[in-house]
Amino acid sequence: MIANASHQLRTPLFTLSSVFESLESSGTLDHSHMEIIRDAMESNSVLTKMINQMILLADIETTSSEIVMFIPIHEIS
Repeated sequence: MIANASHQLRTPLFTLSSVFESLESSGTLDHSHMEIIRDAMESNSVLTKMINQMILLADIETTSSEIVMFIPIHEIS
């Protein structure tokens, strides 16, 4: 489920990133449009990082729920 959600979220963000980079390097935009593209690129980057962190946390949570640790009572002080 997480892998599917990851794909569903990352694919459009990657596509947007490619379009933004293409526009940025085109040399056809004026200063105000370049600012908009750079802001959009920054927002896209932030969203991508957030998604990656959420997926990592979900993976950690899934893994940690499978780990069972037994500590003998005499070792607890």
